[in-house]
Amino acid sequence: MFNLSEIGSCAVQKRKELSKSQTEMAGITGIKQSVISRIERGKFDGSLKIISKYLGALGLKLTVSSIEDDIPDFDELENFFKDDE
Repeated sequence: MFNLSEIGSCAVQKRKELSKSQTEMAGITGIKQSVISRIERGKFDGSLKIISKYLGALGLKLTVSSIEDDIPDFDELENFFKDDE
């Protein structure tokens, strides 16, 4: 499952970089401001189509990666648990 809060945080950051308000983005995308607010707060439970449309308007996109990409390998774990010497 994807992290809605992370998606929302990225969307807020990008929107602010573009110096746009939620209301302005609603006008650009045709997505209600209240829906944009829920997306940005990580509370949106609607379709991926809406999220993708909003992210696309911000110049962002959703990507899919293997869960295995998030699992550290043995060397990474070893370095993480190394004592500072």
